[in-house]
Amino acid sequence: VVSPPQHVMDGPAHIQPPSVKSNRLKQGAKELNFSLPSAHRETKGEAKSFVLSRLDRKISHRLPLEAMTKNVQVTKKVVPKFKVGQAVKLCKLTFHYDPPVESCKLTPYFLIEDKDGNLRPRDKDDDVKFQWSRGQRCVCIVCGKRATMQCMSSLKANLKPEDTFVCSYECMQINFKRIKKKLDEILAKVPTKSWDTDPSLEGVKCGLDTTKEVKANTLSCRLPPVFKDAWELVDTKRSYVPKKHDEGRRLKLEASVATSKSQIWRTLFTSPVMKAPSPPPIRRMLISDQEPTGTTFRVACFNVLAEIYATGYMYPYCPLWALEWSYRAQRILDQLLTYRAHIICLQEVQANQFKSFFLPKLSAEGFDGVFKRKTRESRSNDPDAVDGCAIFFDRKRFALRERHDIDFNQIAEMHFHDPQILRRMFKGNIAQILVLEELSNPSRGQICVANTHIYWDPEFKDVKLWQTFVLLQHLQRDLQHQKLPLILCGDFNSETSSAVYQFLSENALRPDHPIMKDENTKNVLQYESAIEHQLPLQSAYSVIGEPKFTNYTGHYIGTLDYIWFTHDVLRVVAVLEIDDEEVLRKHTALPSPQFPSDHLMLMSEFEWANVR
Repeated sequence: VVSPPQHVMDGPAHIQPPSVKSNRLKQGAKELNFSLPSAHRETKGEAKSFVLSRLDRKISHRLPLEAMTKNVQVTKKVVPKFKVGQAVKLCKLTFHYDPPVESCKLTPYFLIEDKDGNLRPRDKDDDVKFQWSRGQRCVCIVCGKRATMQCMSSLKANLKPEDTFVCSYECMQINFKRIKKKLDEILAKVPTKSWDTDPSLEGVKCGLDTTKEVKANTLSCRLPPVFKDAWELVDTKRSYVPKKHDEGRRLKLEASVATSKSQIWRTLFTSPVMKAPSPPPIRRMLISDQEPTGTTFRVACFNVLAEIYATGYMYPYCPLWALEWSYRAQRILDQLLTYRAHIICLQEVQANQFKSFFLPKLSAEGFDGVFKRKTRESRSNDPDAVDGCAIFFDRKRFALRERHDIDFNQIAEMHFHDPQILRRMFKGNIAQILVLEELSNPSRGQICVANTHIYWDPEFKDVKLWQTFVLLQHLQRDLQHQKLPLILCGDFNSETSSAVYQFLSENALRPDHPIMKDENTKNVLQYESAIEHQLPLQSAYSVIGEPKFTNYTGHYIGTLDYIWFTHDVLRVVAVLEIDDEEVLRKHTALPSPQFPSDHLMLMSEFEWANVR
């Protein structure tokens, strides 16, 4: 099915529900001088009326509990299949954005007109053909930006066409000063072209008129001949990803649908292809008090922002082309390979993109990886368009020895029997636990690595605390008999002042904490005698001070991501610095043309504490 045009695709009916991070939407908006659309202003009552995850929000809350908690498909009324009329021509051809950008996929949207004059989406039987062509390079000879003007003097002097383009009057003046001497020499030797036509002479084309005398050193016309672009066929697929060679060139798309009588081609032109923005500035490793004395290893934690959540509705300040997965994916990969951590923990990785992008790309760079998807149903035609967590590790440094997955839905089903509590607890979140063996130094033995993505909604603090508590109980049970060091990464969706952070850092939650007075918390934790754990955990960034933010959007700014470790066995050597706020504000907030996610990547370098 062909996607509708831009003005339809951007509408609320085709995007994630407005409840996503709804309670954070207004936070930080004034500080960023950014106005959120009225559709973002959702009341707390509306947010509380939905008990399922954000992907399940369209399901009616009147459905049976079994259908809501066990992902049982509800029988729907069978609608007779609409009879598709024979295609006559292709119409409403448009792009999502223009100008195109290097390395960002460009996909046309269109409708089909049938023999009865009805407009419909593309059917599987429609034979639609595409032809992509690129024109001549058209960028400013001075600064390299997209050109908007052409120097007539340079053309008359027979300079190369690509050397005659400029982007502004300022660049034209700079260029003219550069080539003035050269132009004087050329125009003094070679008779200039005549573009001065006589309107009374019918049939005489511009540039061919020889009826008037032209002085050698003067420009005698107002307009040159029509500049004809030379088109080169580059692709015949529906979508096209502009390459570096396309920079500064216009693209032409010809599309048609074959009919029994003829084949009518529709043509669509773009502006010259823009150069891809520069990558973010390289971040330094901030060294701790003591220099490393032994072998170290680096651990990265990164919420990559799944494609299903990266919509123009959620991030209206970000250009649509910068939200395209084809563009963001390469930027995410570049970041991962720039800092080259030995263990990489990712959140919001879609199942289909783990298979098609992350696994093959990182495998080619020497990494092995495992993935666990959230227990939610896909909201698109692709059943694998569901996000989850992934852990990659350098196969030269580590080998996988054990793997355990935690499904919080299954655990909730075993612990709770009250339907209301189950509705509140079923959010589809998961966690991963791997046991890796270090190959470079076998005497160090094994290390446990955990990765999780805790539920996001601020109205469900009890769910966040319960999920974290369950995860720590499992880690404590699995590590007790093996006595393994632990690295715990994740997007905990909890600030440093939260109950989750206190529970992790202080080994217990104080009974007088405000969350313990909440009725939902009492119901969720009614069977637990104490909210505590025995793992000596510390946040890696707490060594130099927790960052002010790891999530920086138009509706929320704060710290949500952490790398925890057992400080009795491991020691922090260095941590990756956080980008300066001025850099992030350059494009209002994240994501942006420079930053592919709404989260910042964290990384810490560790060594074994007992090497001293």
